[in-house]
Amino acid sequence: MLPPYSHKTHYISLVLVFFCFRAALFAQLNFPVKLGKIVFHTYSDWGNWDGKLFTFDFGDRSFIEISKNWTTVDHPVNAHFSPDGSKIVFMAVPKGSHTSSSWNVYLYTLGSAGEPVNLTPNNVLDQDPKFFRDGIHICYKSNGDLKIMNIETKEISQVTHDGWTVEESMPYPTTDGKKIIYSTGNGNNTFIYSVNID
Repeated sequence: MLPPYSHKTHYISLVLVFFCFRAALFAQLNFPVKLGKIVFHTYSDWGNWDGKLFTFDFGDRSFIEISKNWTTVDHPVNAHFSPDGSKIVFMAVPKGSHTSSSWNVYLYTLGSAGEPVNLTPNNVLDQDPKFFRDGIHICYKSNGDLKIMNIETKEISQVTHDGWTVEESMPYPTTDGKKIIYSTGNGNNTFIYSVNID
């Protein structure tokens, strides 16, 4: 079992995101890419808590640091677009709270002058949020388990109940919204599973 959000987990997540993005591009577009946007993060070192979020527009080639003026969060990473492209969810820590239990899930409306909204203001390890196709629900990992939240009502339902015994990482809902795909383990013991949301 990995410790909460280890470097290996982060590496696995980056590999999964890259291959999902690559597969989607090959399925829908020809290179060079001329349409659409990507949201991504950078940081100098995981322990420096200096993550930043950016968007790149393939159409007009614009490159924007969307987290540049945020004053309430540190180390925003692992962002995901809403289906209509107007919002993102991501994981970050409150400003100055640099501990593994400080991770929360945030919501931000792109182009907004305001700060991101903390959807999970608690001392529980909340990570890796992804939008469902309806744009209203998100899934995320919370203390090793999978949860679903309605971002409008903040109602939360728990999908798995095994804690860190089986760490369900990098959740991603299926297109029909009936299952969540996730990964477990690391190295040669890495596996990909799906679970019914009920």
